[in-house]
Amino acid sequence: MSDLIMRAKVSPLDTAEDWLTWATQMEDLLWEAKLWPYISGKKARPTADKEETVTKEKQAEMDQWEEKDRTALSAIRLRVSKSVIKLIRSVRTSHDTWEKLRKNFETKGLAKIIEIRCKLAAARYSDGEDLDEWLQQMIEWREDLISLGREVPDDEFSIMLLVALPESWQVFAASFRDDEIGDADRVQGRIREHARRLQTSDTALVANQKRTGPLCYKCGKPGLKRDCPNHEKKSAGGGSKGGDKGGRKGDRNGKGGKTMVAEESEGESDYSCAAIAAQGPGEIALPAITDDAWIADSGTTSHVAHEQRAFFEYESTPGRTLRGAGTTPILGRGSIWL
Repeated sequence: MSDLIMRAKVSPLDTAEDWLTWATQMEDLLWEAKLWPYISGKKARPTADKEETVTKEKQAEMDQWEEKDRTALSAIRLRVSKSVIKLIRSVRTSHDTWEKLRKNFETKGLAKIIEIRCKLAAARYSDGEDLDEWLQQMIEWREDLISLGREVPDDEFSIMLLVALPESWQVFAASFRDDEIGDADRVQGRIREHARRLQTSDTALVANQKRTGPLCYKCGKPGLKRDCPNHEKKSAGGGSKGGDKGGRKGDRNGKGGKTMVAEESEGESDYSCAAIAAQGPGEIALPAITDDAWIADSGTTSHVAHEQRAFFEYESTPGRTLRGAGTTPILGRGSIWL
């Protein structure tokens, strides 16, 4: 018997639940060992007529077939449970053995299809669960349906995966576009990537303990402009006594980037935000924040998102700017799911 047949590990066939996985692995093993034609029946037993004189060449061909078929039969017997051995103990060829196992363990019919469909529909992934193991189980159920003659298109399977994700993943699941769910492998890849990001999110924020809050962009001291004792009211002419001509103190990055804002309610004409990006030593830093992370602050009326796909309602706002940590152009505003 070849080393491949002896070394390869396949879990023993024991119940009908094992059949699809077991049969797939055995087919691959026997094909690699060049024994599958004996199992499938394509390599038929050579025979000689009674009246035919068996030549040495013919006898060698028959002996070789017997040897190969016996090796294939042994490969099967070594990978079934003790209870299954009783079913095939008296079967003499690998082809007949395989067929007997298939008839006993291969499940077909509407009842089986409904059973697997129910499993897919009821499947749920929980935070902390082994993601790879869960995805593999979902894929296995899909393959079971395909083997029963029921195709599961990529877009349908992708939706099954996204629906099964926990509530804490809702924003991530809602970020997919219609044209993205047509590739189930890509969806699985993004799910795995998101899980990896969540695992590293504990290092998302680094802050100087001496700083207790954001800087007032008016005077540069800790606190907000509306609470600043050094803030001077605008004069009747619309200007401030301080002159504030060349930019505000504490605004260390006047250029800023581009962002989009989701508001909790309609407020003043100017946007405000409590998320302050680091510009110098000792300020709040966001070195490893994930793409779909948010900074929660129940005291702010506006929130910043850097990806348009986070919005389920969106309108562009040309000419508007975000103030608080520099001046940043706002691309648009709308509503997001949290």
